[in-house]
Amino acid sequence: MFRKLVCSSAETGCTWFVNIARTRKGGVGDWHVTSSRLSHVNCLESAKPTRQQLISHPVIRSTLTANPSSAARELITQLRHQNGITASRSTMYRAKETVATEMFSEDPTTVQLLPSYLKEFQRLNLGTFTALECYKTGNFRRAIMVMNPKWFLKGQGVYGVEAPHMKYRHYNGIKIILVGRDGNFSNQVAAVALAPVEDFDNYAWFFGDRNIGLISVATSLGIFNMHCVRHIIGTCNIALFRHDLDIYDITDIWRVDYSTLGNMRADKTVRLAISHDTFVWAANAATTEAAFNDGITKLGQVNTSAATYLRAIPAAKWALYPHFKVIPLYGWRTTNFVESEQAKSLRLKPRLMLPFEFFKAYGTILMGETHDRSKQLKTWVDKGRRITPRAEMKFHTQLKVAKEYSAVFSSDDFAFVARVTHPLKQRRVDTVTPECSCVTWMQLKVPCRHILAALTGQESPPVISDLVSDCYKVTKFQYTVGSLEIPEESILPPNLSILPAKYVRQAGRPRKMRIKSRGESGPHSRKPYRCGRCGSRDGHNRAT
Repeated sequence: MFRKLVCSSAETGCTWFVNIARTRKGGVGDWHVTSSRLSHVNCLESAKPTRQQLISHPVIRSTLTANPSSAARELITQLRHQNGITASRSTMYRAKETVATEMFSEDPTTVQLLPSYLKEFQRLNLGTFTALECYKTGNFRRAIMVMNPKWFLKGQGVYGVEAPHMKYRHYNGIKIILVGRDGNFSNQVAAVALAPVEDFDNYAWFFGDRNIGLISVATSLGIFNMHCVRHIIGTCNIALFRHDLDIYDITDIWRVDYSTLGNMRADKTVRLAISHDTFVWAANAATTEAAFNDGITKLGQVNTSAATYLRAIPAAKWALYPHFKVIPLYGWRTTNFVESEQAKSLRLKPRLMLPFEFFKAYGTILMGETHDRSKQLKTWVDKGRRITPRAEMKFHTQLKVAKEYSAVFSSDDFAFVARVTHPLKQRRVDTVTPECSCVTWMQLKVPCRHILAALTGQESPPVISDLVSDCYKVTKFQYTVGSLEIPEESILPPNLSILPAKYVRQAGRPRKMRIKSRGESGPHSRKPYRCGRCGSRDGHNRAT
């Protein structure tokens, strides 16, 4: 039996061919090549590699190494641009799955090393805490890694919490991360955990005392909750915490529920247009009750249902003015800094791993960040810095605009400061304390433009480091620096009684794109929906 294989572009003159033959003596024989011409001449087609060829192709491997979440369509485009080779989406998808399996450990039994890893991590790093729990069936349930709380005593005392889903395809748990802020306005991971779902039980477990008093469950302590407006406009569920510089004696915790404004848009009885967000922000940022009521009133003039919705929420739960002079948040009334930490974790891949690999990767990340902080502190000390660079930068920003302000003294200790162009909009400044009633001083604890304008021209002005909050001082920053060491995997004994985490595959094809919030623009431009009943284009239709 003979066959001739030709190029799909043979009709246009391509000379490529392979002749194969098979003999059938004593059964079905094997095919063998009798002759061939492997050069493509006058060919108009592109090469279509097999799955095995795609698996070993350097372009595919390098692309997946840089971004394991690359879609098959992106890999096809990359391969076509760099090598002029094309492949079907199904073939590329199977090749991607094989490469991902090779690159990232997919041995579910590695979870048996996790108990000894966490135990050894805690032994090597005094003050840290680790814990692991399993179901009665022996399957992995959840685990946590907590940093030394002494590293956070002299920081800003602001913490953000988020619980995103893991991106690993065979583990559908969540990652809970607690991120603090130091005196240089940088992130500092306080705790990281894996849990099966985001619910009360897992949050109560995460915020348990951990034997070292990191943070207790908010409900058990009777601590008030407070909504963050930025993600009231969004649809996530993230938390922002504040404590009074003593991590063992929590006096204030701000709970951020990112769903309020999202619910307003999802609720068919309450519609919040994008243009109305400004009024919500103004009410949230108000420093007095009168300004808060004014913002709600203006919102009510354009959106009565939204104003009624917000009035039903106690002001202490989401507005700034009840706590303006009580709790400094150092400029953070949202949890953007937590989201930046999540974006970094996607780049560094721990969310794309199984539980053991996840904690091993995070331990490596935290060890490197801790060492970098110690090197950073040494550089500051060698240069004779008294406050952190970013705090000093904020100070110089205020000092630069202080030239535009003038001060009129009512006594030797008090002055009224106003911008030269707006002399009637004044701030009262105590030059002895010093103290001002503006947001910069009350919330950032950095000398504001009003204080600096009032102190200009004094015979003995105070030193900068005496005016800023203690958390910005290098002498206090050194308490936020420590050292970490991760265990060596080769010495870890496995715990054979632990089984891999249960994986429940949802029915249907996994969703590729996030469900967009109401009012959010999509990736492709299109005309907005138009209601057939009223003609409005605010996003609703005749049915809703």
